[in-house]
Amino acid sequence: MIDSIHPSNCYKFKKYEIQNDAIRPVPAAKLLTFVPSDYFPPVKARDRRLSTVWGDFLERVRQIQVGSVNRYTPSPKGAQLILDWSNQWGLLGILPCQAQMIVLPAVYEPARKHFPTIQKDDPCVVQRKYARIAGHWLAHTLAVNTNDATSATSVSALAKVGRLVPPENLPSGVEQARVVSWEWEQFLLSEHRWHDSPLPQFFLHRPANGQYPLPLTGEFWQNYQEPLGYWMRTAGLFARAVENVSLAAEARFLKKACPVPGDSLNVSIWILNSLAALEGQFYEFGAYVVEKTRTTGGILSVMAETFLIDVMAGRRAVRCGKCETIFVSKDRRARYCSVRCRNAAQTGRYRHKRRDAAEPLRKPLDPRQRRR
Repeated sequence: MIDSIHPSNCYKFKKYEIQNDAIRPVPAAKLLTFVPSDYFPPVKARDRRLSTVWGDFLERVRQIQVGSVNRYTPSPKGAQLILDWSNQWGLLGILPCQAQMIVLPAVYEPARKHFPTIQKDDPCVVQRKYARIAGHWLAHTLAVNTNDATSATSVSALAKVGRLVPPENLPSGVEQARVVSWEWEQFLLSEHRWHDSPLPQFFLHRPANGQYPLPLTGEFWQNYQEPLGYWMRTAGLFARAVENVSLAAEARFLKKACPVPGDSLNVSIWILNSLAALEGQFYEFGAYVVEKTRTTGGILSVMAETFLIDVMAGRRAVRCGKCETIFVSKDRRARYCSVRCRNAAQTGRYRHKRRDAAEPLRKPLDPRQRRR
């Protein structure tokens, strides 16, 4: 059975906290819903320094990485910066952006729930599968009736309801539980067995028998969290990809050689493409038979799409040549985040030039050559 299309709006809680090395909503915090594309329109200003969500995110990531314990562990100050970002914009949506397919473990459920012609309490085997199709998550439920309709329901059969189906009892057509994900760092498609998958790390509570909700639904966001290690890894990959593409765009604008190696640049553009592709549209039944709706993958995919639109308009991420602050500018000559940094850099270059050009001191004259 193919479920109907579910809305893919983003949800965020009003307040988050960090517990057990994961960013999670504060208990009793209010759940808000919004469409990220409405919040992050492409910038249209012509100022030398522009304000964008993806640009602010890059600078936040830079500050977090400066004092981090290691690549995947932020410092206490960095953890607070992550928490501040989450309170403002919500979680990144790492799992729904990275996972491609989720096959849940098969369970026993009442057969009459899935087969209207069956009136008895016989159990049947049910397996739910989630897959991302055309940028949207699709749910598929497979129900297999393994009992004879003419036989009486036994007590032992009723005891199966609500339990996992043992691997040796899986009927034909039912798959082994697994998670298929796109690994950005290794740039490959990976498949994890159920017991080895990172799926449980992204949820506050493990549902009974591993029956996790469909990604991007309200039920999903209510139980969703993001481990700090995954947040650091994903944020670092995204920031590096944006900086690489920005450097390449600047080189093309100025008709200079690209400073980013070809392999790194290709990986960067593919990372951003795979995220931006989650922002799109689909069609569903509505008031006028069929209507168009926008789909999203989360804050991360919105920032990727917005950046690519901005970079086509000539905007790019620039790392200040003095203090290394990351900012967004449309000026191809922009090198510094502020007048203060520009003046400090010019002063430093001037002093360095004077020092290099200074004449060496003359050797003192021999006393015998001095005039008496």
